Amino acid sequence: MKALVYLLLIIYGSLYLSYAHALEVKVPGVVDQGSPFWAEIRVNKDVQSIKITWLKKSFFLPTRYKKQQVLLGAGLKCSGKNLLLVDTGNGGKLEKWIFVRRKDFPVQHLRLPKKMVTPDKKALSRIFAEKELINGTLQKITPTKYLKLPFVWPVRSRILSTFGLRRFLNNQPRSSHRGIDLRAGLNSPVRAFNSGHVALTGDFYFGGKTVIIDHGLGVYSIYMHLNKIKVKKGQVVARAQVIGLAGKTGRATGPHLHFGLSVLGELVDPKPLLSFKKS
Repeated sequence: MKALVYLLLIIYGSLYLSYAHALEVKVPGVVDQGSPFWAEIRVNKDVQSIKITWLKKSFFLPTRYKKQQVLLGAGLKCSGKNLLLVDTGNGGKLEKWIFVRRKDFPVQHLRLPKKMVTPDKKALSRIFAEKELINGTLQKITPTKYLKLPFVWPVRSRILSTFGLRRFLNNQPRSSHRGIDLRAGLNSPVRAFNSGHVALTGDFYFGGKTVIIDHGLGVYSIYMHLNKIKVKKGQVVARAQVIGLAGKTGRATGPHLHFGLSVLGELVDPKPLLSFKKS
C-alpha cells in the first residue's frame, strides 16, 4: 500500500512539474488604481485552450502562439489583492495574485453652464440611455486581438487634465475624471492610437461627438468632444488613421480631446501606454 501511495505521489509530482513548465505567467506584483498593465503568457507545449480570468471577466487567447502579451487594467474602484487565473486545459492552471494599491488623486474645480452640471429630467433620460449604450459597448469582449506595439498619441500635445482627478463642477462633487484631456485646436486631426474596428459613434450629451474603437480582447479607446467624425461604425481602422477632428461638443469649456481607455470594462489611464516605446 505504501509503495502504491509513493508511486502516486511521484506521478502527481511529475504531472505538476510538467504543468508548471508548460505554462508561465509574468505579471507585476503591485499596480496602482487606474493603471493598465501587461500579462505575459508563455506555453511550452500544445494546449487545448488559454483562458484568462481577471476581475470576474474571462476571455480566450489563440493557442497557436507560444508567447503572448495581454493588456489588463485595474479601475478606480479596484483595490487590494485580486486574482489573475490562467487556465490552459490540459496544460494546467496558474494563479497570480496582484495587489492593487490605492492612489490619492488630486482635486480639480471647474465652472460650467448650469444645464451641464444639473441637467433637467428630459436630459437625464437621455444621459441614462447613452450611458447604458456606451457601457454595454465597453463590456463586450471581441475574441480577436487587433492592437500591436507601439501606440501613438491621438494628438501630440500637452495634457490638460490627468486621469483620476476628483472633480468638482461649480463646487459640486462629481465622478472622477476617467481619461486624459489633450490640448487640441479646433478641427485638429485626431488619430486612432492603435488598429481595430469602430464599435460606436454618436453625439452624446456629455461626450459630444464620440468615437469608440474596439482593439479586441476587451480593449477599447474612446475619443470625445470631436467637431467632426470621419469614420463609421464597423469600419476597420489602422493605427494613426485620422478618425475625426477635434472640437468642443458636449460638456466642454473649449476645444480639446478627451481620450479614454477601457480594458474589460475598467476605465484606466492611457498615458503609460502612450509613453511606451517598443523594445
